Amino acid sequence: MRWNRLGLALVMAQALALSTACAQATPAAAPAGAAAPAAGQPAAGAGGPTTIEELATYDGPDRQQILEAGARKEGKLTWYTSSIRETIGQPMMAAFTKKYPFLQVDYYRADGVELRPRLREELRAGRPVADIFETTMPTMQLSTADGLFQPYRSPSARDYPPDTVEPRGYWVVTRELYPAIGFNTNVIPAAEAPRSYEDLLDPKWHGKIALPQGDIPIAFVGLMLETRGEDYLAQLSRQDVRMREVSQTALANLIASGEVALTPDMTSKDARALQAKGAPIGWNPAKPINPQRAAVALVKSAPHPHAALLMIDFMLSRAPDEGQAVFEKQTYGSPGRGEALQYELTDVTVRPDIAERWEQWEQLLNKYFVRAGQ
Repeated sequence: MRWNRLGLALVMAQALALSTACAQATPAAAPAGAAAPAAGQPAAGAGGPTTIEELATYDGPDRQQILEAGARKEGKLTWYTSSIRETIGQPMMAAFTKKYPFLQVDYYRADGVELRPRLREELRAGRPVADIFETTMPTMQLSTADGLFQPYRSPSARDYPPDTVEPRGYWVVTRELYPAIGFNTNVIPAAEAPRSYEDLLDPKWHGKIALPQGDIPIAFVGLMLETRGEDYLAQLSRQDVRMREVSQTALANLIASGEVALTPDMTSKDARALQAKGAPIGWNPAKPINPQRAAVALVKSAPHPHAALLMIDFMLSRAPDEGQAVFEKQTYGSPGRGEALQYELTDVTVRPDIAERWEQWEQLLNKYFVRAGQ
């Protein structure tokens, strides 16, 4: 059974060292949605920004004009992402090129475990291909520590919650999912279903709880450790939690079929999709929920920075028919509004020491659940 999907044990020391080096070598940038500082900022009408660093943080009144003019010359951009083409990629590209018909978007999709080393090797070789990088938070955090991104500011992110904007401006959250307690209502009547993480410790759920593979259970362990302590993990492990070698969505389908009774890691998105098909699914939002987030970054030395910044602005825009509306149509949450306001959220993956913490959480997952279930 392979649970170290990101290879963190091999890269942790390197990532932390690179993170420290980047922090020392790169001047701190304001958050991606913040107003630009006056010092050193190119003034409108004085020639405008001349480097990618200046362009990425420029917020003069002619910013949109400068980006569009530069993008027309570039003609394209390349988007590296872990999002699925049919549900996010194609709808997003169609909406973006409708607004900017002079641009072509080259789309490359892969899991974060493949995207990160690919981008790293391209930059090390001095042959950058990607312009923007959009993936889930663990990979985004480790890629930030690798020094792969250029800090930027986007006017579209000015009203985003602070924990959805990287403090130095390296990324902004684009979309969210909300995992909590999902169960089969034919197996567990709704009135009897667990509603809190403490309810999962009831002996009647012994042998009925399951977790999926990958990053999801690691983040769950982190949330429980940060909010309830290691003793809770030890108690939960005595419930004979089953580790299933399937994705989060596949596990939701197993619950719908009755093969699995419940999980603390079913997203509201999966629950609604199954309910719409008539599946016997219940979903209880426990407190807190660790949102599963993806974010977008501007790649260092991006070949098409003007077009890249236009697409970042578009993805983060809350205007009708623009980025956030596209995500919402695919039933993803939008940072700081809509479904997100219904829950108590605690994102344990945005902390600056996530690389070190992630390794600790993975070790605890192995200690209490993976090895225990073998």
